[in-house]
Amino acid sequence: MNQPSTLWLLLGGTLLAALPFATPKARSIQAALQSDNQPTPQVSTESQEPIQPSAEALAEASRLSLTVVKLFNEGKYDEALPLAKRALALRETALGADHELVQGALLNLAEIYTTIKKYGEAQKLVERLLKTYEKTVGPEDAGTAILLDKLAFLAYVQGGFSKSEAAYKRALAIREKVFGQKKAEVATSLFMLAEFYRFTGKFEKAQPLYEQAAILRRKLLGPEHPEYLKAKERYFCLAYASSEANREKTLKDFAAKLSDPSDSAKGDTLEGGVLNGRAISLPRPSYPDEARRVHARGTVVIKVTIDERGNVIDASDMCGGDPVLVKPSLQSARAARFTPTKLSGQPVKVTGVITYNFVVR
Repeated sequence: MNQPSTLWLLLGGTLLAALPFATPKARSIQAALQSDNQPTPQVSTESQEPIQPSAEALAEASRLSLTVVKLFNEGKYDEALPLAKRALALRETALGADHELVQGALLNLAEIYTTIKKYGEAQKLVERLLKTYEKTVGPEDAGTAILLDKLAFLAYVQGGFSKSEAAYKRALAIREKVFGQKKAEVATSLFMLAEFYRFTGKFEKAQPLYEQAAILRRKLLGPEHPEYLKAKERYFCLAYASSEANREKTLKDFAAKLSDPSDSAKGDTLEGGVLNGRAISLPRPSYPDEARRVHARGTVVIKVTIDERGNVIDASDMCGGDPVLVKPSLQSARAARFTPTKLSGQPVKVTGVITYNFVVR
C-alpha cells in the first residue's frame, strides 16, 4: 500500500487543497476482511485528561496536530495515533462535528489508520468525513470526488468491490461535471476506474478507460509526461493479456490514435513495440522451483531500453507480473541482444518490450 501524503497541518488551509488521492497500487493486492459496517463510534481520546475549555483546547489540539505530522513523517505511527485521536476529540468538543478543523483532524486520523492497514477504521472515518463534506460544501464539489477516491480505495482493499466501483464512478461523474471532459482531473479519474477494473479482472471495461486516459493525458501533458506513459503502458498490458491474434490489431489502432511525427525520434515505447522478433540473442527464462510448486503461469511483459549497439541497458516489469516469474524474466531480458535501431542511418537508443509466456511445467 502506498504511504499516504503528508498529513494536513491544520492551520487554516482548505480541505480541498489538502486531500490526497488514493488509488489501487499497480500490483496484485490481497483482499482484506470486509468492514463490519457498524455505525462510526465516538473517537476515544485514550487519555484520562479532562476536555479543556475551548481556547485552551484548540491551542492544545494545534500543538498535538503538529506533533502528529512530525511523528507521521518519521514513520512513528503508533505514537501519532493516540495524539491524533485526542486532537480530534478536543476540536470536536470545542467546534462541533462539522467544523473544517474537525474535518481535517478526521482526515489525519484516517491517514494514520490507512498507513497501519486498519482499513475498516479508516473507512468509517472517511465515510463520516464524506457525509459532513457533502452537507457543508456540496455533494458535487471537487473535494467530494477526492474523498470518494479514498473511500473507493479503502473499500477495494477490504474486498468491497461494488462499493469501490460505485465510488470511483461517482467521482468520475463529478469531475466531468466540474471540470469538463477534457481536463487532467478527469483523466486521473478515468485512469483510477480503469485500474480498478483491471485488478478485478474486467479487462473489457478497463481497456476503453485506459485509452481515453492516455489520449487525454498525451494531449494535455505531452508524450514525455510520466502520467501519460503510465496510462499508455497499462493499455499495453491489457493488450498483452489478450489473444495474440487480437493484440496486433489492438496495438496498431491504439498507436494510430496516439500518432505523433516526433515519436520516432524519442525512442518511445510505441515505436519500439514488441521486440522479441528483433533479437539476435533472446535467452529463455528458467522456470524456478518456486514457480513449479505454485503452478505459476501467464505472460510477463518486460520493458527494456536498448543502447545504440543493441545491448539492454535497463529492464523493468511493466505490468505487475507474478513475482516468481518476473525475476527470471528480468535476468533473461538483461542478457538479450538486438539488432541496432537506426534513425536517418544513425544508431539510436530505443525502448520496447519483451514478452515471456510461461506455461505450467
